Amino acid sequence: MNYYLNRFHVVLRKPHDQKKRPVCIPQAVLKAKANQVVEKIEKDLEDENGGIGVYSVSLSKNYILANNEWKEGIMTKIVDGHNLYNFIDTDILLRLEELEREEGLR
Repeated sequence: MNYYLNRFHVVLRKPHDQKKRPVCIPQAVLKAKANQVVEKIEKDLEDENGGIGVYSVSLSKNYILANNEWKEGIMTKIVDGHNLYNFIDTDILLRLEELEREEGLR
């Protein structure tokens, strides 16, 4: 580590006049800091939701996806190399109602 120290040069400014130069923070930065929301850490979430052994950490909540609903989506189940979710018919209730109507007409 000592061989890196000769590569750094720290400059400390010395006052050359008697003017006071207070710190200048732009108003936009102050507003953004005032409106900043403090995120809860996992330990806080764990304590709020039952503690150790009850709270289950969501490993996918920090994923960067095109649609936020995908983060908590149903995980697919792979059986014998086939994705079972590919075989689920989402319109099955509508089709069942259509079949019952057809049978009622007969």
